[in-house]
Amino acid sequence: MSKPNLGHVKVFNVMKTCFGGFEDVGASKVEFKNYKRKINLYSMVFVPFTSIDNHHCNVTFAAALLASETADTYIWLLRVFLKAIGSQPKVVVTDQDPAMKKVISVVFVDTRHRLCMWHVMHKLSLKVGVRLCNSTNFKERICYIVWTDIITPEEFESEREAVIAEFNLEDND
Repeated sequence: MSKPNLGHVKVFNVMKTCFGGFEDVGASKVEFKNYKRKINLYSMVFVPFTSIDNHHCNVTFAAALLASETADTYIWLLRVFLKAIGSQPKVVVTDQDPAMKKVISVVFVDTRHRLCMWHVMHKLSLKVGVRLCNSTNFKERICYIVWTDIITPEEFESEREAVIAEFNLEDND
């Protein structure tokens, strides 16, 4: 429901329409309105488990609210998830949370961990500056090495070093 950017009351009305009367939604309109305030009040972290169905659509099939984003909390969550699902996922895509990065390789030993490309590209302008990020030549070079799965890790590193040299980013942290 967040993708269309609907408000909480509209989301409630959609849920009510899809699932029947008020009693079938499991929450009231007021609870939907207060949802964001409650989450912020308790500083809860929302962790969705999303996959892709046979129609190549995203499907959220599990979710959790966590009190903290620590390695111990994530270990507990992923172990509970593993017990419920029964097998490790082939790939896990996350934002750049350092605790999650450590934990995935501990709990999901056979799973490949990848970073969300939206987060990577979003942080790019913060790292190199908006002016350079808006340069067509820079974007083409970055997209060539980032949005592909046909180059080897060695080729990626070589291309990355070439982009750093070409755009004078050697002193850029």
